[in-house]
Amino acid sequence: MRRISACLCAAVLVLTAVLSVSASDDYVFETMLTPNTDEAAVGEVVTVECNVYGITDVNGLIAIDTTIEYDPSVLEYQSTEVLFPEVWTGDNEDLTRAEVGADGKGRVFLSFANDGRPGKGVTEGSITATLRFLVKGGEGTATELRIYSGDSTFALNDLGETVYGRGCAADLPIAADNTVKIIICCASVAVILITALLCMRRRKSNSAKK
Repeated sequence: MRRISACLCAAVLVLTAVLSVSASDDYVFETMLTPNTDEAAVGEVVTVECNVYGITDVNGLIAIDTTIEYDPSVLEYQSTEVLFPEVWTGDNEDLTRAEVGADGKGRVFLSFANDGRPGKGVTEGSITATLRFLVKGGEGTATELRIYSGDSTFALNDLGETVYGRGCAADLPIAADNTVKIIICCASVAVILITALLCMRRRKSNSAKK
């Protein structure tokens, strides 16, 4: 019985590995999120570059739909600029929007496309969009931006077929608020200077008495 159980467990593990590999093979493009800074400060507007690259579909991509999740208590969405590929001549459409859901998560629904004429699919290089966020909190922490694989990041190829991409994540460190430390430091320097001045006056007074 133990041997049978062990064999069944091994079979399940092998099947899971095979399914995961075949699922990853279904992804025909990669995504990457890249903040423009290693550390942001509260009140600063940061840009996050979203790249769709590593396109393996031979028909190329003519439309992208990607959902980027963020923490709205830390970041406030501002705007998006799409750098449309040169091959996408004609009418390009950008339907990107953002909202904070009932679950409290912020989402940017990045959605843009070419007019869909044959022969306009992107197969080389990358498709880029730049997102802008206002940092409004989270001092001393790192906030995460994430794209989930599968249905939350998909595209249309040049045949009008839906294809899927691999998700990604990126951390944006937020600088600590050093206001209190600066005040304490300035106060300490002031105390040292005042103490030094008082000592100098006492010395002068004692010298005058002599």
